[in-house]
Amino acid sequence: MSKTFLLVLGEGGHSQEILRLTELLGPDYRYCYILVRDDEVSAAKITRSGPAYRVIRPRNKTHNLVLDALKMVVCGLQALAILLRCWPDAIIATGPSVAVPVCMASKLLHRKVIFIETGSRIHALSMTGHVICGFAKRPSSHHNEDGPHGQPGIIPRFKSQIRDGAPNAPP
Repeated sequence: MSKTFLLVLGEGGHSQEILRLTELLGPDYRYCYILVRDDEVSAAKITRSGPAYRVIRPRNKTHNLVLDALKMVVCGLQALAILLRCWPDAIIATGPSVAVPVCMASKLLHRKVIFIETGSRIHALSMTGHVICGFAKRPSSHHNEDGPHGQPGIIPRFKSQIRDGAPNAPP
C-alpha cells in the first residue's frame, strides 16, 4: 500500500509550494489536504485527488492573544479528528499558521512532520518555522547560513554535495 501524506495548504504561496510538491512526488502516493474553511482558491487548485478537510483559521492578521490562543486550541482539536480519520504516514507543511496546530496534533499521534520553510524566507525563519522546527522530523530552510537548530540550510547542503562530488544526492 502506498504512503499517505497530509498536506497543509495555506493561502497564496504556501499552497502553491505544497501543490507543486505533489506534482513532483507524483501519483504514487495517497494525498489528504487540510486547509482553512474560507480558502476556496487553494481548494480549487488541487490537482491530485484526495480528501480535503477544513479547519478554522487559527489566527487572523489582526492579533488578539486570547482569541488567537482559543482558536489555536479549537483548530488543534479539529486537526486531531482529521488525523485520526486520514492517518497519514507524514504531514508536510511549508509555513502557514494553520500548520502549527496541525503539526502539534500530529506529534501527539506520533506522526512524522516534514517542515519545509517557505521559499520566501531566506534570511530568517518565520514564526511558524520557529515553532515547528522544534519537533519536525526533518526541518528544511532556504537559509544561506545554518538553518534551524544548527542544521545547515538547503543552500549550504547543496553546495557541500557539489563540492564533495555528489551533486544529485538528496539533501
